[in-house]
Amino acid sequence: MLGETISHYRILNKLGSGGMGIVYEAEDTTLGRKVALKFLPEEMAKDAGMLARLQREARAASALNHPNICTIYAIEENRGQFFIAMELLEGKTLDQILAEKPLTNEQIIEVALQICDALEAAHSKGIVHRDIKPANIFVTNRNQVKVLDFGLAKLEASKPAATGASGSLLTAHTSDFGLTRPGTTVGTIAYMSPEQARGEPLDARTDIFSFGAVLYQMATRKMPFDGNTSAVVFSKILEHPPISPVHLNPALPSQLEVIIDKALEKDRDLRYQTATGMAADLRRLKRDTGSRQTTAIASKPNPKTKSTGKMWAAIAAGLLIAIVGGSLYWARTKRAPATSATPQTLAILPLANVGDANNTYLSDGVTKDIAAKLAQLPNLHIEWLTQASDAKGSAAQLGARSVLSGSVVRSGDAVVVNTELVEAATHQSLWNHQYTANTSELQALEGQIATDIAEHAGIKLGWEERKALQAVKTTSSEAYLLYLQARYDLNRHTPEATKQARDLLNQAVEKDANFATAAQALAEVQKQLAQEAAPPEKAVEPGTRSAQAAPLPEKSADKQSKHSAGKSATVSSTPAPSAPVPAAPTAPILGTISVQSQPAGASIILDGKDTGQKTPAQVAAARGAHSIVLKQAGYADSTASASLNAGGQTVTVSETLAKLGETKAIKPIGGFKKIFGSESENMGRIHIDSKPRGAKVTVGTQVVAKPTPVEFALNPGSYQIKLELEGYATLQKTVEITAGKRIQVEETLTKK
Repeated sequence: MLGETISHYRILNKLGSGGMGIVYEAEDTTLGRKVALKFLPEEMAKDAGMLARLQREARAASALNHPNICTIYAIEENRGQFFIAMELLEGKTLDQILAEKPLTNEQIIEVALQICDALEAAHSKGIVHRDIKPANIFVTNRNQVKVLDFGLAKLEASKPAATGASGSLLTAHTSDFGLTRPGTTVGTIAYMSPEQARGEPLDARTDIFSFGAVLYQMATRKMPFDGNTSAVVFSKILEHPPISPVHLNPALPSQLEVIIDKALEKDRDLRYQTATGMAADLRRLKRDTGSRQTTAIASKPNPKTKSTGKMWAAIAAGLLIAIVGGSLYWARTKRAPATSATPQTLAILPLANVGDANNTYLSDGVTKDIAAKLAQLPNLHIEWLTQASDAKGSAAQLGARSVLSGSVVRSGDAVVVNTELVEAATHQSLWNHQYTANTSELQALEGQIATDIAEHAGIKLGWEERKALQAVKTTSSEAYLLYLQARYDLNRHTPEATKQARDLLNQAVEKDANFATAAQALAEVQKQLAQEAAPPEKAVEPGTRSAQAAPLPEKSADKQSKHSAGKSATVSSTPAPSAPVPAAPTAPILGTISVQSQPAGASIILDGKDTGQKTPAQVAAARGAHSIVLKQAGYADSTASASLNAGGQTVTVSETLAKLGETKAIKPIGGFKKIFGSESENMGRIHIDSKPRGAKVTVGTQVVAKPTPVEFALNPGSYQIKLELEGYATLQKTVEITAGKRIQVEETLTKK
């Protein structure tokens, strides 16, 4: 076939072959560019259903215009033979690179981030690869990662794979170009997710598991699940954890092992839910380890570089003074980038809702919550813009350095948020990113977006600032969505919308009784509706004493409510014989909240206001939902909620306060909780690791549910930590936990 012209492609060289066909380098004579042509097997061309699915997948994959995904140009046919024209790449596949040399930690992180970006782009369009493995990851000579065969792997997943009877297929080696049919080699089976191995329906999380296996191999040059037969490999994937990556590569950062472990969770609900979440952890690791520069991976080093290094070092030293002087001059004459020490203004355009108009509340809520988080930062001022067409001029008038805009798309449970930061003066794009998450992760996603915006706007964030940006209002995703809908309805300022908001807030509080923000909003709405329902007072002419006006009661509404047991506080006088007497305004219908605590004596904060009372106490409150915070020196704040559904009702709230230095329960922090901090501002965090790993952790008398490495939140105070592992001496250590701080404990256990 070499030298032949097929359609408008001239075949130049053969690049590789495998179960999915043969790949050639060719020249597109029409456009004058070089491409790769993949010719599909004859049996596939004879299957009409397979071809139809192939065309659908190729169209979907060709829509993935992303720098880290190999572009598919077209699927064509010549004399009954089908082939795919795609981007021609120069470099090596990841499995070839790993066979030659180990990667540095910086290289691992850099490659992993680019793979994450590719997965984010594909998953946001509903495309699942289903065959992520080193042979399908290409690194160009310019160190750019390209993920191959998007769409094709998903197609093949619907076709019955070879059974155990085809032993030669199950033990065949991966081809030199990574074209082996998915599901037919140990090389592919070894990267399957547990749900894929069980034949269950798949989603984007299967790619994350496979990527975790690839990341494990990048870190150790060994596969996490290997074996001589497919049965052995399947057993390891389904039942056994891999060997600790740090055990195989002691130079590996412990944080990277945590990322790998989370990606390889066998329960997909405990795994990273999106590539966005995994990328966030990798970016933090990159920042913390200082790996800022791109490191050569696929390209071979220049042999002259080493021999001329000293000469260039001498030249660099000679130019150092001139460079420093020039840099200082440049810094004085050009605008310096904003830092956290320089207060600045960020203009925000509301994120546009794309698609179903019923989801406008979502884009509105995401915009407002991101803006509210950013407004907490001391060196950042937020200004709102309404017209995108005049954003540049308006932002300049407001003194804003940059403008944030974007869009929100919801499809089922998936939410895609596109953001862009533009320089107000030049309208040049400073940064843009696409985020994808489930609605269950929406609050965490907002915190991540706010953090990224602040950093790209030039704000230096400390631990406290990050914690504030990543705080959540409720642990219930359903309650949060109801709250966003209610808040959107309230902004419509109509009686019907206000009543609808009340009903939504009631549902939100029912979903999460500790959702203080919703409870406070509900109390305000009910107060507003009660005031609107009350009959207006009749005006009294100046200088007259009208018999139509009721005299003021001697007792206040608060005092009277104690005797009336929540009955109406309306008081009327004897009407004059000449005219009927209208009813006086109705006071709020009151009930009683009986608040108790162990120990007693805690200050009672009702709906954000100090009542001046201490437990045990009876607190009068209007009908509706209320948030209660109990504060006592030496104890962690306790939050509760109470809902009064009728006048005269008494509700009891009883809380046992946790003493500082003690804890009720210890739960390992994972997923977005790990990324975005602990649930309480009054807690601290501790990360415990051991060598070897897998030690049982006991805090005081409480056993942590997960062995080392593990991270969890604790109330401030001193704790006795105990590490136990079979065959090793028990190790005990005292640690001090401080609110809002994170400490790391790494211990080496001694063999008995």
